[in-house]
Formats: sequence, C-alpha cells, structure tokens
Amino acid sequence: MPLLCTPLEAELDVAATSPALSNWLQFRYWMETTFLRTLAAVVSAFPRNVVLGVADRLGWLAYYVLAQDRRVADANVEFVFGDTKSAREKTRIARMGTRVLARNLAGLFWASRLTAQNIRNYVDVDEANWQWFQRIRARGRGVIFITPHYGDWEMGSLAAGFLGAPFLTVAESVKNIAVEELMSELRSLSGHRTVPPRHAVIKLFKTLRRGETVGVLVDVNGRRGRGGVWLDFFGLPVFNAAAVADLAVRTGAAIVFAVAHPLPNFRTRLVFGPEVEQSHTGNAEEDSRITNQRCLDLCADLIRKNPDHWLWTYKRWKRRPTPEVGRYPYYSKYDENT
Repeated sequence: MPLLCTPLEAELDVAATSPALSNWLQFRYWMETTFLRTLAAVVSAFPRNVVLGVADRLGWLAYYVLAQDRRVADANVEFVFGDTKSAREKTRIARMGTRVLARNLAGLFWASRLTAQNIRNYVDVDEANWQWFQRIRARGRGVIFITPHYGDWEMGSLAAGFLGAPFLTVAESVKNIAVEELMSELRSLSGHRTVPPRHAVIKLFKTLRRGETVGVLVDVNGRRGRGGVWLDFFGLPVFNAAAVADLAVRTGAAIVFAVAHPLPNFRTRLVFGPEVEQSHTGNAEEDSRITNQRCLDLCADLIRKNPDHWLWTYKRWKRRPTPEVGRYPYYSKYDENT
C-alpha cells in the first residue's frame, strides 16, 4: 500500500526540477519524468497478467544486475534466517525481494485501468471480512490502516479506496517534483489523499477525529527529528516511527492490520485484520512502545510465514543504538543523536 514513508520512490533514484538546478540536471529530470509517464501509458495498454508477468522476469533479472540492492537483500535474508535455511533457499528469497518491487511498480503504472466497477475482477475480498471492517469503521472514531511492504501493497491500497475506504496518507517528498506528482496521481486514483511530511501529524489527527481513515506503512525506519521509538524486529532493535500508537491513543481510533496477498493467477487477496490490541497501562510512553511493538510483531510473523513476498532490498536495520556492529547488517549506522 502507498502509505507513510514508502521507500519506493527512493528505488527510482529520482530528483526534482528546481530553478537552482543546472541545465543538465533539469534536462535529466525532465527525461526521467517523460520516460516514466510514457512507460505508464505503454504499460496500461496491455493486460494486467502480461504486465506482471514481464515485471516478474525483470525483477528476477534485477537481482543480478543491481549489485547494491542484491547485497542489501542478501544481508537481510542472512540475518533473519541464518542457518535455518540453505544457501540456495536464502538466495531465492532475496531474489524475490527485487521481484516484489518490480511487480508493485508495474502494477501501479497499470492502475489507470482500475475502476470501482472492475476492481473485483482483480482483487478478492471475503464479504464477511469486509463487513467486519465496516463494523469497525461504524464506531465513528477513525481507523488507522497498517501494512508492511508485503505482497501487492500498491494494489491493496487502491482496492481499499475503490471498495469504499479511501484514506489519508503521508507521501515522502522526492527531489523530482514531477515524478512525485505522477506517483501521487496514480496512488490517488481510488480516492486517497496525500499530504507532505511537514505538519502531517496534525492533519492525520484531524482526519481521525472526523472518524475517517489514515494509512501507514509500518515496516519503515523512523526519521530523525520526527519522533521515534526503538522496537524489536527479528531480534534486533530498529528505530521505528511512533505515530501509529500515538495517534490511536489521542483519537481513540482503531488500528487495523491489512495485507494484500498475491495469488498465483496474478490476482490479489485483500484481508483486513486483526485489530491491534492497544496498551493502556497509564504510562503513555510505555503504552506507545507496547502498541507499536504489537504492530511490528504482526509484520514479522507475516514475513516469517511468507518470506517470498517482502521487500528484502530495503535497509530495514539502517540505524543501530550502539557503536558496535554486532549482529546488524553491514549497512547499519550508529548515530548518537537518533
């Protein structure tokens, strides 16, 4: 799902046009934008199964071509699974990480063909599960969607909107403003709204107070200066955003885990739930940590059971709380100001 702090734009390595940029950079960024808009137009002309089939093969190839992403994926898989899986199996899982990214990007570029009328041709939603979610929305206290970079998260996000549950999300800015606008256009096709990070918490708070929905990608690194909390993820501390629990406590909103599972026939199964139990010990800081940890634990459990569908190329353990590297992947860094 295209939710808070997605690393997808970072994978594009794009940057923005600005009067202060050199003519060469402005030309380069124009070329990037033109290429992506043209690609989106071409991709949307083909059937979805063809587009995703090609994306799967390109993603598989990317594992061998993109050395830096391959190294990150290999390091992440090695840390999580260690001796519990063979070297061959770990390589296969890491390869799937680049395929997951390629599939989501291709699916997003194809998304202009989606409508509220045809969404169920591509997405399966159990009616009882949907009605369960509707009852949570009917409480009128707002809902915080949380999901990891797992499966068909972009399709799952669009489907939620077309089904009648559009949400507000925070879109991390990228340097290429034109590319940022393109991504926002595609991700807003089903009625979602996006806001920039600046003062985003206030806007998210007001949205929940109105009984509406916000969306958050919960398996991303917290940013310095925006509030964060150290949580456990596969046995190592990660610096995570604390917004989910903090917003829930302040608004009374429900926290609902949602997952877009990829199916063998290029379809997607969207599943809502479970609702995350919130901690109420009376200690605000501890309640925030416990509730946020429960959210992250749901992600870890999902990844352990279905490792093929997670974005292994993401530097999830980018920060560490101690100068010693210890068991952290090679790319981790210590920052005493975190």
